[in-house]
Amino acid sequence: MSIPDYAEHIDTDFWKPIWDGVVETLDMLDTQYQSINRSVIEIAVLHLHMTNNILYSKTGRGPVDMDSMYNEPYVFSGDCEDQSVQLASAYKHAGYRCLLVAILDANDSNGHLLVLVENPLNSQAEFERQLRQFYMSIHTPAVPTGKTKYFGEEWYIADPVNSMFIGDVTSSGMYIDGDPSGYFEFVNELQVEKV
Repeated sequence: MSIPDYAEHIDTDFWKPIWDGVVETLDMLDTQYQSINRSVIEIAVLHLHMTNNILYSKTGRGPVDMDSMYNEPYVFSGDCEDQSVQLASAYKHAGYRCLLVAILDANDSNGHLLVLVENPLNSQAEFERQLRQFYMSIHTPAVPTGKTKYFGEEWYIADPVNSMFIGDVTSSGMYIDGDPSGYFEFVNELQVEKV
């Protein structure tokens, strides 16, 4: 099976006006979230922006560019490849490191592409505490904080299709083995690309 080079589709330029709008909104909310590190909020908000503003729609094998994901103004659609490449593009534009991971389920029948994002803080416990605090402030249940290790570092799942929040692996059960609220591994990993 030939796997696309997903990283070649990263387009940070598309995200500049969107990111400027996110930053403007975050600047207005700064007083509300003073006890949460700005990078934690940015990572969570970019993921929320993707999960709340893009409809799932199968587009075929390989990611399409963002312009092709427009259905009408401010309504996007795309499959896991499209959405993951765009979320990785947004993270890269904002200065965050992430990974694109292509996986199969245990039966080798369902393929999926998702994003893992770095922990921007020096402390795993503090990052997870601040994520929970942020999500609780917007009325989202407690965060399971599913994470894994690659290249000697911790990465948190940020799946734009199956995760409601950073660290949410509850809908990814067929792809993972391990503790959904701790460390997990992918059942059948095909490719990992640094972005």
